[in-house]
Amino acid sequence: MSKTIEDAARQFTDELFAGDDLTDFDTQTEKNDAYVTCMAFGIYLMEQPLAQRLTTEEKERIRFVYKAAKYFAEHTNQMAAEVFMGQYKLCESIFGKELFEQ
Repeated sequence: MSKTIEDAARQFTDELFAGDDLTDFDTQTEKNDAYVTCMAFGIYLMEQPLAQRLTTEEKERIRFVYKAAKYFAEHTNQMAAEVFMGQYKLCESIFGKELFEQ
């Protein structure tokens, strides 16, 4: 996704107010208020830790990758174990250990 929060907020408010008379002061004010609200929500959302922004399905997929990598790190030869250890430690560093303790 290459849109910025600003682009997404602008697109949303443009679609929300499509067809409205934007020469009317009240309508333009409502559109501006909606834009500011969208921007504030987008900024709030992006400030949250990555693990909190994932859907339940995404969390389960990440947990599966983590558990598989950890299992193979403990049950394979030393060379392969290093690779799998790197994978599960990378998951911990990106998403936080808390996601995998749940």
